[in-house]
Amino acid sequence: MARFLGIDITATSVRGVLVKSALRKAEVERYVEIPLTAGPTDPARAVELAEAGANLLRALAVSPDTIAATAPGEIASLRALELPAAARKRLAEIIPFELESVLPYEPSEAVIGYQITRNTPETLHVMTASVQRHHVVSLLANLRSAGLEPTELAAGAAALDGLPHLVPALEAKGPVLLIDVETDRTDVCLLQDGRCVAARTLTVGLSSEHDSSEELGRDLQRTLAAFLAGGLDKPTAAYVSGSAAHAEGLASWLTTIIGVPSELLTLPAAGAGGGSPQPSPHLGFARATALAARSILGRQRIDLRVGDLAATHRRVRFADHASLAITCAVVVVLSAMFSLKARQSMLTDERDALRARLGTVTEELFGETMEDPATVVDRIENPRNKDPLPRFDAFDALAAISAAIPEELKHEVKRMRIDVAQEKHEGRLELQGALETLGNRDTIVGKLQEQGCFRDIELGRTSPIPGQSMINYQLEAVVQCPGEGPLDKKKKDKGEGEL
Repeated sequence: MARFLGIDITATSVRGVLVKSALRKAEVERYVEIPLTAGPTDPARAVELAEAGANLLRALAVSPDTIAATAPGEIASLRALELPAAARKRLAEIIPFELESVLPYEPSEAVIGYQITRNTPETLHVMTASVQRHHVVSLLANLRSAGLEPTELAAGAAALDGLPHLVPALEAKGPVLLIDVETDRTDVCLLQDGRCVAARTLTVGLSSEHDSSEELGRDLQRTLAAFLAGGLDKPTAAYVSGSAAHAEGLASWLTTIIGVPSELLTLPAAGAGGGSPQPSPHLGFARATALAARSILGRQRIDLRVGDLAATHRRVRFADHASLAITCAVVVVLSAMFSLKARQSMLTDERDALRARLGTVTEELFGETMEDPATVVDRIENPRNKDPLPRFDAFDALAAISAAIPEELKHEVKRMRIDVAQEKHEGRLELQGALETLGNRDTIVGKLQEQGCFRDIELGRTSPIPGQSMINYQLEAVVQCPGEGPLDKKKKDKGEGEL
């Protein structure tokens, strides 16, 4: 089980949401809000922020495994890029060059993060976030002094893409627009299949001090028009969150302004350590909830803690759990060893049973118990003939030769020698004769080969017979029937394998 803390620092408060994840299931464990009285430029702000961070961690009652925060949208530049699919493995190298012409500062002066939003076999759609390095360094220093140094740093409105993991309504297949309204800014995030495909931060919100609804309406219309001009589909629904979301009639007003059915977002309820559930959270917790859930997703996402700004205390956190990790590793190794030993024992028993069965079968077939498979295969391929009479003697060879010579051929046998040696299981044939053509000789050779007991036939010299229309020929062959083979000395001494 792991716990993820998302923190959102606004002008008036520090909000934290603790999410618990176990066995692919996530739930909000606690919502905490610590108010701030000092303004962002007040010298007392740093001291109050440090105190608020300590109070927030104290209120959680447990230590989170990771902390996620976000760089404000006002300092982050979010841009969509289309790149060839073949560039997937080199995105970190290619993206700075692609952004060089559109950023008001050099890419080398910025921290750049990216995530793939959509892809086709030919094209990658990538969302990039760039923030000037000195802004990121300053932000991390402020969070560190408050005791809330994040292990992950998102960027602007793109940080809202963690909400679909906890709010099922946002995982709709069709495009869904998420509008987070605060008093001084508004974040707009377009989700497709639960993923952020476009995002923008507007520097106008809704405040009770002055009416900014007309300006906000224009900016929302322009933002949606820009999304559609970029090739994205029109959203089918809009959900409103943020501390200013409860303004009277806001949802219906947005429906009229952007032409998309709008309603207030419902955040999941939280329980206090499994006890009584907390009151329903106000919608100002949406950003912190998204940040906490974002760390659970696992897939690649925008993170500005890269390179030399990567979180160094991740290694410390691992050290905190090193003993548990080692114990788990030992248990896994021992379990694997016991499993292999049990498997080996089962296979040994199975092998012994099969060998016993093989011995029974060979006893029935050969009159001899053999449990070695190699020995049985050798016996099948080279059967032993216990008959004292030769399997193929000189008379059989003579009959085969006679049968190999068609009656219509004119043939004279001048010399024939057939030697079949019992002790070697093979013999030798020497044949000299006369016939009319070499084709007739080849016919005889083919017939002998078909017989099966003549092999390695060697053709000797041929010569014409003076005064006759015939030619002399010679051939030699090994006499050995299939399955027979020469005996080695050990077998011969035992008197086995006689032909």
